[in-house]
Amino acid sequence: MLSEYEILESKIKEHGTLFKNREVFTTSYLPEIYNFRNNQLKAMAVYYDGVEEGIVPQHMLLYGSFATGKTSTTQTFFKSAEKRYDNLICIHVNCRFNTAEYDVLSAIYKSLFKGAKIEVKLSSILLFEKIVDYIIKNDKILVVALDDYIYIKKNIELNNLLFKLLRANEVYPDAKISIIAITNYEGKMDLEQRVATVFRPVEINFPKYSYNEMYSILKQRCQLGLIEGVLSREVLELITNNTYDIGDLRNGISLLNQGAKNAELYGRVFITPECIFRILE
Repeated sequence: MLSEYEILESKIKEHGTLFKNREVFTTSYLPEIYNFRNNQLKAMAVYYDGVEEGIVPQHMLLYGSFATGKTSTTQTFFKSAEKRYDNLICIHVNCRFNTAEYDVLSAIYKSLFKGAKIEVKLSSILLFEKIVDYIIKNDKILVVALDDYIYIKKNIELNNLLFKLLRANEVYPDAKISIIAITNYEGKMDLEQRVATVFRPVEINFPKYSYNEMYSILKQRCQLGLIEGVLSREVLELITNNTYDIGDLRNGISLLNQGAKNAELYGRVFITPECIFRILE
């Protein structure tokens, strides 16, 4: 009869790796079962009840510390909302990479037109007109999430961008646009009066994960991404302790990923504390 170690070793040899699904440990991965942000998802959904009748949903401001699920909650919500409402287009823009008004409008344009290249550099005004023309012709409500909006490098550009999007219906009566602003910092947005008068968002807080929540999320990632049995409860607790002390869930996901890679590098069947400690040194 094979021992537990031999059975596990056989499984790993069969797969050729400790990993069952490497994608689980990437920053873009969205689990099918999304835990510990149901309250936030429900709060967001409340303001979309009128979408089916063509009512523009309430603007939102999502705030909370680093790695508290703001981005993944928004993406999960967008996926569900677009599936439910045929007249909704949801676009997530990462403002760490799109740091100017033109960059954001270009990202929206490319998403609407399925990655189409902008052959001639259009002005921000012409880009905006094409975006508005698209949603009006297709009778769509456009929801734009400005993730990490504080990285838009000039405050005047943020205000100009928001002014265009929020007040579009004053020039184009049939234009319907809603904004979700996302930030790691609590506090009021630095908005000019012309923008603040129309951007009165619902504020939704994302508190830090508790220790037990972090442990549960990391355990789920292990179950989805690693061969069963390669990581013990003790080592998972070690990773959770470090992650909770730092306060960044992404750290724990990275430790799981690198720990498994180190175990393979050392020719180990199990992810041992040494595999983790070598990362932490």
